[in-house]
Amino acid sequence: MLEAPAVYAEELVKGKSPEEATAALEKLRREMAEYKEKAEAEDFRDDKQPSRHTVLWWYRECICEVRSRLERAGIPCPYTEEEKRAAAFEERLRTLTGFSFTYDGGLPAHYALTAHFEGEAVQVEKVGFPFDAPAASFRSALERRDVLDLLQDAHIGEWKREYRRGGEGKWQLTLRYADGQTDVYVGENAYPFGFEELRNVLLALCAPREGRE
Repeated sequence: MLEAPAVYAEELVKGKSPEEATAALEKLRREMAEYKEKAEAEDFRDDKQPSRHTVLWWYRECICEVRSRLERAGIPCPYTEEEKRAAAFEERLRTLTGFSFTYDGGLPAHYALTAHFEGEAVQVEKVGFPFDAPAASFRSALERRDVLDLLQDAHIGEWKREYRRGGEGKWQLTLRYADGQTDVYVGENAYPFGFEELRNVLLALCAPREGRE
């Protein structure tokens, strides 16, 4: 069982010198990076307990707790480049106007879903998702703010742009922003550690708004 992040962080830094406390923060960062790399080398579906999503949440919370304690003690703890990129992505995500996702694992495992934001409304167009469903266009029961909150759980800002292992299972995620720019992520039989959370977003979007015409 994972120890509460605040308790674990306190144990790491209590009574430690600034150098030792900073080293503890760096150790946590390295462990999380190694865990993510291992997670991405495996199938993205995960039946382990605690789940990989939970373990990564725990690492992030521990890092945040340790950083907070160092800052209160006046100890410098600059953000890493990866942490800066992730924070910048979270800000940029708020300007998202829509996204599209395609997956091709060979017939019949092919599907596509596109979401357009119209104010707070979310218009969905899908083919073959979920589970070979017919093509459809509808307004989702989710609102824009719900989608953005769910996308944050995937931590896309920490993803690489390409994941390739060779073989079937090609996918592409395209994010579109208010300034006309896009971010594109692709994979071939390989997936980032937050891929299951992205799939959960797609499934949630497939619930149509009741009473639509």
